[in-house]
Amino acid sequence: MYGCKFCGYEGMLHRHGYYSRNVITKHCIRRISILRVKCPSCGNTHAILPSFLIPYYQYSLEFIFKCLYLSFVLKNV
Repeated sequence: MYGCKFCGYEGMLHRHGYYSRNVITKHCIRRISILRVKCPSCGNTHAILPSFLIPYYQYSLEFIFKCLYLSFVLKNV
């Protein structure tokens, strides 16, 4: 990953470790590893989330959209 959102550093960030996180989809519950990177300029760390996750939520983006669809669209039918 390139660039720090805190200090504006434009170089490569360094791998800093991993942490585990639950992911809930409509089919299963999984535990995945999330990469953390560290800015060499300011020392702040960032988590690199996959595109199907939302920060601070265990439910996948697809699962949340499906629930919203069922709640709002099909409710009015």
